[in-house]
Amino acid sequence: MRTGNTPGAVWGDVDEGLVGAPYGSFLETNEVGTLRVMGTNTPHYFLRRIVTAALPDTKVPFTPLGGKVIDSYSQISSNFVDGSWHGVEINYTVDAANMGTMTVSLYNGTTYDPANIYRTWKATINVSDLIAKTDNKPFFALNIAGSNGSSTANQAVKNLYAEYTPEPGAFTTRFVDENGTTIADAINQGRPEDVSHPFNLTIPKFQTRPANPLQGKYQFDYATLETYNHPQGNTKVKVELKENPDGTSYNYPGTYTTPCQRLNAHYKKVTNYPTTDWSIKDAKNTVTSSDQSLSFSTNQNTPVTYTFNLKMPNSAPDPWTGVKIKTMVPAGPRVDTATVTTKNGTASGTPINGSAAQQSDGRTQITFNTLDLYGTGASAQPNSAQVQLTMTPLIALKDTIQTSVEDTYMQDSDKPVKTSYWADPLPTMSTSIEIIGTQTPATVWIKIPTRSSTPIATLTRDDLRLPAGVTQITRAVWHAADNGSPDTDAQVGQTAETLPLVSIQLKNAGPTKLTANDWVSVGVFYTGKTDSGQTYYWVVNYNLYEPLSTWMPNDNLAKLVAAQIQPALTDYTKLQKSMMPTLTNFVGDGKTWTIAKDPTGLEYATKLQSFTAPGTNATAEQVKDGFRRLITTFATDRGQTGTPATTLITLTLSNYPKEVFIPSVPATVKPNPLPALPALTTFTATQDGLEPAQMSDAKGSDLAAFLSQPAAPKLKTLDVSNNEPVIGNTNPNKLSSLIIGPSTIEKIDQRNIIGPNIPLSLTMDKNDPNTIMITGPKNGTNIIDLRTKLSTLTLADGTVTAFTPNDATSTQVAFFDQSKPNIDLTSLLNSQNPGQVNIKYQDYMSFRPNSTGAGYLRFNYKKDNTVYSVWMPTIIKGQTAIAVSGDLNFGTRRLATGDYPNDGRNDITGTQSSEGAKPITITTVYNPNPKSQVTVQVTPFAAGSSTVNTFILRLGSHDIPAIGEGGSTVLPELTNDTGLVDTQNYTAVLHVPNTAGILADQKYSADVTYTLTDGL
Repeated sequence: MRTGNTPGAVWGDVDEGLVGAPYGSFLETNEVGTLRVMGTNTPHYFLRRIVTAALPDTKVPFTPLGGKVIDSYSQISSNFVDGSWHGVEINYTVDAANMGTMTVSLYNGTTYDPANIYRTWKATINVSDLIAKTDNKPFFALNIAGSNGSSTANQAVKNLYAEYTPEPGAFTTRFVDENGTTIADAINQGRPEDVSHPFNLTIPKFQTRPANPLQGKYQFDYATLETYNHPQGNTKVKVELKENPDGTSYNYPGTYTTPCQRLNAHYKKVTNYPTTDWSIKDAKNTVTSSDQSLSFSTNQNTPVTYTFNLKMPNSAPDPWTGVKIKTMVPAGPRVDTATVTTKNGTASGTPINGSAAQQSDGRTQITFNTLDLYGTGASAQPNSAQVQLTMTPLIALKDTIQTSVEDTYMQDSDKPVKTSYWADPLPTMSTSIEIIGTQTPATVWIKIPTRSSTPIATLTRDDLRLPAGVTQITRAVWHAADNGSPDTDAQVGQTAETLPLVSIQLKNAGPTKLTANDWVSVGVFYTGKTDSGQTYYWVVNYNLYEPLSTWMPNDNLAKLVAAQIQPALTDYTKLQKSMMPTLTNFVGDGKTWTIAKDPTGLEYATKLQSFTAPGTNATAEQVKDGFRRLITTFATDRGQTGTPATTLITLTLSNYPKEVFIPSVPATVKPNPLPALPALTTFTATQDGLEPAQMSDAKGSDLAAFLSQPAAPKLKTLDVSNNEPVIGNTNPNKLSSLIIGPSTIEKIDQRNIIGPNIPLSLTMDKNDPNTIMITGPKNGTNIIDLRTKLSTLTLADGTVTAFTPNDATSTQVAFFDQSKPNIDLTSLLNSQNPGQVNIKYQDYMSFRPNSTGAGYLRFNYKKDNTVYSVWMPTIIKGQTAIAVSGDLNFGTRRLATGDYPNDGRNDITGTQSSEGAKPITITTVYNPNPKSQVTVQVTPFAAGSSTVNTFILRLGSHDIPAIGEGGSTVLPELTNDTGLVDTQNYTAVLHVPNTAGILADQKYSADVTYTLTDGL
């Protein structure tokens, strides 16, 4: 407080004539800064009508604002200086006469009960006069102040609640450090008439505070905007400021609003950082941070003390809050004690213990509770901190002790993020340390042959690597190994024997690390004694590993893989998991290993792109779940980085029995899930004996489930084709329906599929008994167009749909005789309707005189993205192919001994058939081996109860007696091999040797049977 009348200052003697402290009083200042304590019924001292630019004499008369201070200053009871909180209430009301009254009430306690008021001060203000003297802008500035507790008065404000209407258009800009403490004068701007007008505000990038407290340079960090819409709880909204082109400031584009606003520009300090130093010593040597070129050396089992000091400058904040100190100790020394002590000069606080945490790399991290340190605080407030560690070095090493300091500041905004008081973090202090010893940790390999969720390695006596003379292990604990497992993943145990057995059990992430890697390392720190009681310390690093027989149990698979990794191995037993990512293309030999055998180990081929494993179509491969097991292995995650399931592009599995695609336990409700192989674009399954169920029954076929699942691979090519069928071609796919795949499939190769058998029949041409036809299946008397029997199969849901008429018409048909190679006989088909098979047998045999009658009908059709051809086996069904024409009508005769031609003569009327006697024509189909044979039999002639067995049918030169007299008669001339069809003509005569037993006026008849043996 200045007592002189100088420009820009509030000045005066405020305590003149007062009673002793504490006291309460209204204070008023006039336009030129004179401050005074108001007495009883004193006119107001502010808002004179006219003032001059020069400082006037304070005794010059003036016209004050209407109203007055009613209650004078008065002493407050010393009971209020009790260190307790006391309520203060300020009210302002305006009556009907436009007279405002401000009332300040002091309460005995913290409850606002009128009966509990200790004293009240009142002042009145003439509002009409106020409006006139402020050009109709009667706005007050409300300021609440309280000390931070560092002064002897120890004033403070708590739980402030204020409800008032701020001046419209007002905008204040504060410049504060990260504690919210002012580092530069605030800027006040805006008036009620500015509401809704825009403005631009320049925020300096740097601020410099020339003197303490908080002396130093500051750099802008962030800004928040408060809009006073509510009496309390207004949000500090973080705003992004754009840096100006000059690089020295930022621009804030704002708008004056009816609610007043405040912009808080927060700055980080860039100078006057805290200082740090360290020292380390044993009984003989001391090294400090000023000796940076030196490394501290000590011997095993020699106690060491490490000290770290952090000191605040006078210009530091009051306080620097949430200070965190962390010290990282390497794996060699054992930390015995760890404390931090805060200080102010020679005054020290109570040492506080730190917390030690073992890190995954074996180091020990020491942390302490956060501290508050002060720059210019009173003697009771600390301005420095000292960390002290006592350690015992146990094993030889070279490493560093590192101590770092950071604070925990968060931005004071609606979106708080981490920040800090100083712009740059304090440098981490590193102390080089060397522990001198004679022991180098041994490395021992331990085999883990059995996979388990908690694998255990029990160490033998040889595995302990006992120092000479040691007969007792007193302690065995986990120790950090180079790139080893943390103690959270490995547990070291021991039995109670004098020389106990030691075990290492992997836990948490340990088992996964074991299955994922060639080995995992676990260090064990041993303490042991000799018989004389001498103590030894030593470390053994154990490499736990799975043998090849565990992670790839099939030797034949291991041999194939070893020959195809890069570089290839000549000794497959040297194969390791880490080599597997070099296996990008696998090709099986189709002999020693197929997918019917164990594929375990292939999951480590994490960059596999192409996998070809042909089968042998052997009975031994009729193993269900083979396909499922393979792709499940591809997707198995044993902790390695990636799986083949995500990289595999081409998969070829050909020449397997269909059983490998069939689950051992079919699904009942919905298909069993399978890995999707999302990168797979080409899948080949040729010559696998696949049947329609393998593509349509997702519950009973793993192949159908794999291709139809929602996460199915994004195939571009599906190949289920066969080689062209020939005699001896084995295990063809029988997917006769045209496969319709998702639109993502660019090509479905479905060539040379084997379809169902089609029987072909031999029949006589109804118009030409001398012509034999090969015909397809019939619907009644109509030959079926076999193209209409073709169908489509939709992969997504297994739906089978008949070909449309357009599809059938667009299908090409070919006919082959089965041979090696097949003989194309398509020219025999009717080109106008090739789907209806109706071929002359004579034509067929002219091409294939030695045919067995087996052949194929091939149907070709290209639909959408599918190349489709199906071969349907045909067989010409064997039957007796013999045709007889002619009439055995011997007429009405007056019988006597003699021969009668078949001219139908009537001896009674003397007439006969107009055609006369016609020969009997017999046609047979040629069959070379064995040769065909035709026999003829005639029954005795009968008329009612009369039977005559003496008549003889004479065909050409052959006499054919009635059955019982001569049996069957062979017609040997019909067995010649000069043509495909043999036809012979025979004159027919009835030879009557005598007429005994013939009754007159009877019509005698007999049955004639022609038999072809060994026909087709």
